[in-house]
Parts: sequence; structure tokens; C-alpha cells
Amino acid sequence: MMKRKIYIHSLLIMIMILFCSKKSPTNPEQDKPYLEKIAEYKLNVDEPSGLSLTIDGNSLWTVSDKTNKVYQISLSGEIIRELSYKGNDLEGVIQHPGDSTIWVVEEYEADIVQLDIDGNELKRVSINVDGGNSSLEGITINPLNNHFYLLKEKDPGVLIELDDKFEMVSYSRIGFAEDFSGIFFDAQNSFLWIISDQDKSVFQCDSTGTVIQEFPVEANKIEGIAVDVTNDLVYLVSDSYERLYVYSIQK
Repeated sequence: MMKRKIYIHSLLIMIMILFCSKKSPTNPEQDKPYLEKIAEYKLNVDEPSGLSLTIDGNSLWTVSDKTNKVYQISLSGEIIRELSYKGNDLEGVIQHPGDSTIWVVEEYEADIVQLDIDGNELKRVSINVDGGNSSLEGITINPLNNHFYLLKEKDPGVLIELDDKFEMVSYSRIGFAEDFSGIFFDAQNSFLWIISDQDKSVFQCDSTGTVIQEFPVEANKIEGIAVDVTNDLVYLVSDSYERLYVYSIQK
């Protein structure tokens, strides 16, 4: 009887050890947050590039670097409306939470352009981007101080910070990925979310561009990111695949 009790006790211990050491097939390191894809939608926008939540968080803005138009789309990818503005090589988009104006990036001219809610041009600012064969790729805004963050894609990759007068605060080379294709500022946590098309990853960074955590994703040609911090959702847009991906932040 004593041997049987010892055997049962040992068996229970082994089961507990196996259970506690078992790892999730989608998350090898359970103590770290990860992204889980929960939805994927086809977009009727040609070569979408850049992504931003609307002020109310109920829809998204994106731009097309083929039609050079700005589109408001639903959270499941349907086109709600198209703005009147037609740009030149559009890449990034952000809606300013303070005044609801929309800012877009014109890549090869290295301009950022302010639009009203109907698509009328209000302001144009040229950015001095040095070196290489690539130019501006992404734009986001820190609503706490009205500073802009811009991304230069590669050769080299650069994170640019401008103040509210469009004066250069910092111009920092970044090299943690092969390229940089989209950016979002998380005002709740003061994080930058930066994506790489070639690395197929989402990076959570501090305001200087230092990586805090990398999230690999199964999404191709990602060119824009928007984060719903309240609901722990990450929206990614694919350029050549013309897809909207929705990921849940698993903590």
C-alpha cells in the first residue's frame, strides 16, 4: 500500500511538472505579450499604404500609392468615402486628434501635407531627408506635445522628430530592421509602434526608437499600422496583397 501511495504521489508530481512546463503552440514564451491574428479582410483600395484610426476609433484612414488618394474605410475594410485630394506618391497618413485634420506623406518629394476633413490642402512642409535612394515612409503624431514622428524607409533607416513648429528635434539612424514601412504613436504608454515589411515584424519602441519588444507577424508587405490601445488591437495594411489584418495583443 505504501509503495502504491508513493507511486501515485510521484505520478501526480510528474503530471504537474509537464502541465506547468507546457508551452502554447502560438506563443513559445507565455510570459511575454504576443500578437494573435483574429481577422483578415480584402480591401478595394489599390496598393494601400499607411493607416490611421479616425478620432472616434470607429473607422480607419488609408492612402493608395497607386491612385494617390486618401480613403476612409471601415474596421472590416469597406470604403466609406474618398477625399478630394490627389497627392504624389502617397505613403503615410495620420489624423491629428487635436484638430481632426489629416496629414499625409508624399514620399519622394519628402513633403508632409495637411488636409481638412474633406481633402482640401491646408499646409505643406518639406522635410530635409539626406542620403540613399529612399525617402519618407510613415507619419504619426504625439498628441501630448504635438510633435511629429516620421520614418525614412532605408539606406539608411531614420526616425525623425519635429516639434509643433516643424523644427527638427532629432534625426536618428535606426537599424534594427531591414526596412521601415509604418509608424504609430501610443499616447497612453508613450510607445512608438514601428513595422518592417521585409522583416515581417511589429516593433514596440521607446520615443528614441530603441526596441522594447519585437512581434513577428504572418502578414505580407505590411505598409501601415494603427493601434487601438483601449481594446488591445493592432491593425496592419498590406500593400501588394491589398489586405487589412487585425491582431489582438495577448498579454
